[in-house]
Amino acid sequence: MNGINQLIGKQIRLPLTDRLIPIIGDDYVDREFGSGCVKITPGHDFNDYEMGKRHDLPLLNIFDANAALNDSVPTPYQGLDRFVARKKMLPI
Repeated sequence: MNGINQLIGKQIRLPLTDRLIPIIGDDYVDREFGSGCVKITPGHDFNDYEMGKRHDLPLLNIFDANAALNDSVPTPYQGLDRFVARKKMLPI
């Protein structure tokens, strides 16, 4: 896990949105499970929300009142229904 600790405090670029995401360390993550690394989404999960608060992470809402993607996402996905957007991003 030493290599992971060296990344804490740095950022990674999310290719889909070109958004920088901070790399944090938190005791909530179980280092014995998988890689010990997880992606958190403070706006979409209660546990992630608490972790986000501890690390002052922004709450990013990407949906409008109808669950279509709003202007916080790349232009090609704006206005799409969440299921349509998901298929467009991950055509599996």
